[in-house]
Amino acid sequence: MNSLSKASEIIIKDLGQFLNLPNLTFGPKGTCQVIINKDYPINIEVTLDQSALYFYWTVPYYLKSTTGEYYQFLLQANCFGRETNDAYFALDEKSDQVMLTYRFQMDDQSSQTLVKVFQKYVDTVIYW
Repeated sequence: MNSLSKASEIIIKDLGQFLNLPNLTFGPKGTCQVIINKDYPINIEVTLDQSALYFYWTVPYYLKSTTGEYYQFLLQANCFGRETNDAYFALDEKSDQVMLTYRFQMDDQSSQTLVKVFQKYVDTVIYW
């Protein structure tokens, strides 16, 4: 990834301040990871055009099942963001792992909005 925009650098630094991680920055590939409550590794990635951030958390293996009932359950939770607070479950095509993902569009969004959205996302991860 080319160098990050000033807006991307500022917004991740502000999120780091909120999380009491003042040195939080994106790595060379535009990604970083925060671990919430020592149990929930949440990845944050800036899009190539730097217009959005993705949050994603891999559902632990012990919660997974390969049955149709499991996938039906996840799809029902996804419906209109009912049980996912507007995040969504997805299947990673490379790893075949289920992830809870969220896209935060940065256009004209404040750091305060990002903090609120991220906290809501973290609450959702903990719920699952």
